[in-house]
Amino acid sequence: MLSNMDITPLIKELKDMIKQHNTNNAKDFYMTVREQEILNLNDIEIAARFLYLNKTGFNGLYRVNSKVNLMYLLIKKDMIKNSTVFF
Repeated sequence: MLSNMDITPLIKELKDMIKQHNTNNAKDFYMTVREQEILNLNDIEIAARFLYLNKTGFNGLYRVNSKVNLMYLLIKKDMIKNSTVFF
């Protein structure tokens, strides 16, 4: 079972990515992250990359629901500005 200590590096990595997303051209940053060679990344970076791409996919989809019933919603461009979207 993961504790907060185990996910702290992941949260830090996500916050760094959100900051870069919000200060740089969002689409360019998204494409840079998407084109990263996964073999050159550590486990934390891979997990953060997966979450970032899943939540910010331009014209992409993500799933939201508290039940097993999944809803498919189009992502909004500025949704990433609120970092609580990840937590």
